Amino acid sequence: MKSNKQLIKTLTALFFGLIGSGVLHFGVALYILRVTGSSLSFAMTMIISPLVSIVFTPLVGHVVDRFSRKVIVRWAQIVSIITLLIFAGLFERVEPVLNLVIPTLIILKIADIFFSSAYLAAVRGIVLDEQINRLQSLISGFQSIAGIISPVLGAALFALLSMPVYIGLVALFELIALMVNMSIDFRFNPLTRVETDQTQGNVWQTFVQGFRYIRTRPDLIRMALVAMLVNFLLMSQSVGIPQVLVNIFRLSDGQYGLVMMAASIGVLVSSIVYGLVDIQPKRPLILLYLVGIIMGVLLGLKGLPSLFDFSSTQAFYYFFSMMLISGIAASLVNIPMMSYMQKAVEEEYKGRVFTLFSTLATALTPISILMFGVLFDKYSAGWLFVGSGMALIAAVGLIWLLTPPSQTTGGNI
Repeated sequence: MKSNKQLIKTLTALFFGLIGSGVLHFGVALYILRVTGSSLSFAMTMIISPLVSIVFTPLVGHVVDRFSRKVIVRWAQIVSIITLLIFAGLFERVEPVLNLVIPTLIILKIADIFFSSAYLAAVRGIVLDEQINRLQSLISGFQSIAGIISPVLGAALFALLSMPVYIGLVALFELIALMVNMSIDFRFNPLTRVETDQTQGNVWQTFVQGFRYIRTRPDLIRMALVAMLVNFLLMSQSVGIPQVLVNIFRLSDGQYGLVMMAASIGVLVSSIVYGLVDIQPKRPLILLYLVGIIMGVLLGLKGLPSLFDFSSTQAFYYFFSMMLISGIAASLVNIPMMSYMQKAVEEEYKGRVFTLFSTLATALTPISILMFGVLFDKYSAGWLFVGSGMALIAAVGLIWLLTPPSQTTGGNI
């Protein structure tokens, strides 16, 4: 069946792209931590992603809704491959290395937001409607598999290869993904065959149209608000855990990689369940709130090893377990929410809505990254984790209390 071939090609391209991206970010992060030993330097590379997303949101949404999504995917990957090859060629010639890493990550992020926005908006067009939930769960599963493989593969390659060769290998993965993507029919589903150039107005006008559309949807507003709070406070985890594992507990590269892949194992477990059982939550907004509170509890618990002087071995097993549970918790809400949005958002608005939603969800992360980058260099990591977890529980609980009961009892959000 052609729809199954579409699905297989999509997952294959996604797998190679995710492996390449995961290996690159693992290697760059580990290299910076090893060379500088600074949480703030590490945070400087992390802040690039949300800042670029905020700046380019109006343009990306406009382009994705106006032009061929397959063409956008193609050129975004070509730009990424060229950038990676230049990065590899200059890596040992530029000092300090952050002067090369930062502009490279900016270019790669610009290409990535065009690629990911176009791909996300095109998902419904790649398969038939009855396969969307299955595709979404499989995408989540493959993302987690890539997340499991990337740290292990990255740690092995980091130990064996020079950084230029390491980066060149990532470019090869991206090339394979590009070749597979070009064989996919992005307008396979007849229900999505709308004209992509029907969006009227300039970049700013189409951006405002997308923003007005979201304002009419209280479901999307609350989802974005909770996502914004979760992302803001979970930056304490993204900034702090690498610093704690590498600089405080002195874990080996292999142990560090295993902890970093634990969350992906958890996501994989949940994705398999969703793939085998078509779960459709009757009260998805309540599910969103519950998972947000659970994430707050797990975040606070990540502070215990630092507060109670765990040994390196104890810290390794503890953080591995916590990250595994965190991955399961996150995917409990991510898969049904993405399936819901694929079906609930009109085709002509998808580019703008998905891009704007993603940007709103990460709007506060630049401040969060800088804040936690400074805090983890100056204060106890244990208490920072505990405080962040308590703040997340309180914030999500307050939103839940302020949500009208009529919006949490129906079959839709």
